[in-house]
Amino acid sequence: MEPILNMSKPVDVGTNRRLQEIAVNVTKSTTKVHVTLLNVTTMSEYRKDAHTSFYGSRNGLPDTWNELLSMYIIHRS
Repeated sequence: MEPILNMSKPVDVGTNRRLQEIAVNVTKSTTKVHVTLLNVTTMSEYRKDAHTSFYGSRNGLPDTWNELLSMYIIHRS
């Protein structure tokens, strides 16, 4: 099964946005060091091949996350 290209809406996997907001607020309020969070959830929901219910274990999305993190680190240095 091949990934669906050019998806125009996220795959509904039941993401609880309120829990994400709580996690961000708790992280920012309890740490003594500067933390930057990269929210990859919405981007991930646009990738049908990222959901195990469709494809099982497949390369792709974690590679994208790593690329974003690498570019962020390079940009900040």
